[in-house]
Amino acid sequence: MITLDQWHEAATAAPLEEIARVAGVHRTTAARWRITGRVPRAVTALLKYHFHGSLPPCAGPAWSGWRFGHDGLLYAPDLAQGFDPNEIRCLVWFRQVESWRDARARLAVREPA
Repeated sequence: MITLDQWHEAATAAPLEEIARVAGVHRTTAARWRITGRVPRAVTALLKYHFHGSLPPCAGPAWSGWRFGHDGLLYAPDLAQGFDPNEIRCLVWFRQVESWRDARARLAVREPA
């Protein structure tokens, strides 16, 4: 696992225009960060997410190891196949179907044969 300090160093080597665009700052601000070698830690974490696809720590420990691939899919740390947004949206529908099946099963148990 790459430490935040290592990403801090990498942020100073990233393309200037990319740092400015991702951080939402003017190019001169990004240039100042590069010259001084002092990139704010929040920007470093954002660049880590941007360049590596790792979810930021603010997502919480349950999301540790999850990442976005260059293909735009969300990957779990233990699965090779990623999920696209539509597959994630379908999870709500699957839960509804499961709830409906559970309710039907409870009714079937109550009904006389």
